[in-house]
Amino acid sequence: MDAGTLTAGIVGRRFLLELASRMCEGGADLSSTLAAAPAPTHVRQLREALYESFQTAIYWGPRDDRDELSDSPGLADAISAYARRVEQTQLLEAAFAVTGEQVQVTLSRPQEVSLGEQTLTAHEWRRQLIESVDSFAAARRGRVGSRVSRVPLSGAWWSAPVGLPQTSDVWLGGVPVQLFGVEDDRGHELARVTHIANLPGKILEISGPEVWVGLVREFPLDVTELMADTWGKAFPGRGVWHLPDWDAISRRWDAVYLPLSGSLTTAGMALPVGDQVWTVLAGFDAGTTFWLSNEPQSTGDSVLWRRPSDSAQWSE
Repeated sequence: MDAGTLTAGIVGRRFLLELASRMCEGGADLSSTLAAAPAPTHVRQLREALYESFQTAIYWGPRDDRDELSDSPGLADAISAYARRVEQTQLLEAAFAVTGEQVQVTLSRPQEVSLGEQTLTAHEWRRQLIESVDSFAAARRGRVGSRVSRVPLSGAWWSAPVGLPQTSDVWLGGVPVQLFGVEDDRGHELARVTHIANLPGKILEISGPEVWVGLVREFPLDVTELMADTWGKAFPGRGVWHLPDWDAISRRWDAVYLPLSGSLTTAGMALPVGDQVWTVLAGFDAGTTFWLSNEPQSTGDSVLWRRPSDSAQWSE
C-alpha cells in the first residue's frame, strides 16, 4: 500500500484525515492539522484510525462534512503530503500486510447466546432482494397523492451479498481484519474467531472502482426503488441505482474478495455505470471474502477476542 492508494478514494482520504486529527489535536482547521500532524509511530495508531474512518461512513443520509471537504481541491495537496509522510514511516506494511490465512468472525455480547451465522445461498439472497425491491415499489405506489408521499422510506444501503458466508483476512500478529474494517459496527464486545481449513475456488477480487463498475455493468440488478431514500439522500441528483447480481456472478466465481486497498479506493462513492445509472460499494467489510458457491470449513481451532463496546481496542 502506498500514498497513491490512500488518496485515490474517499475512504482512504477519510482515513488520512482521521489519522492526522488523532496525531495533532486542536488544529485550527483541517489544512493546518494536516500540515502540523506528525507521522504515526505505531501500527495501533493506523489500525484505530482506520476503524474510525469506516464508522463515519454514511450511506443513508447527507455525507459527513469531512467527506465533502476531502473532495475539495483546496485540501488535495495537504492530504497528499501527509499521505507521503505516512508512507515514509514504512508502517503501512507492518500494519496492513496480510498473512494469507482466512478466519470466520462471529460477533456477540456478554451473556448473549450466539446461534452462529445464519447464512443464505446466492439464489436466496437474490430472491429476498427482489422481494424487497418489489415491496418498496408497491409502498411508493400506495403513497402517491397521500400526505406521507414525501416522507422517506427507510430502505437498504448495502451492496455486498450480506447473509452469505463471509471470512476475513488476518493481519500480522493474528489480528482479523474484519474487526477493524467493518462498516456500521453494532457494538458487539466479543468475537469468536475460527480458523478456516479450506479456500474458495475461483475468487473475484474487487481491486478498484473499475472492477466494481464492470461487475455492475455486466451483471446488473436495478435497486432504485430500494435505494432511493438511502443512496439517493447520500448522493443526490443521480438517477437509477444498480448493484451486482450476486446469484448470476456465482455461476462464474466461487467467491468475491474486497482487499483493504480496494475498499480505500472504491467504497463510499457514487460511481457512474452508464447513462443515468450509478452504483455504490457499501456494507462490504474491508479485507473480507463472501463465499458465493460453497462454505468455509472450520479447523476446529478458535480464539475469543474482546473489547470495550464501540471501540477498536480488540485483544485476545
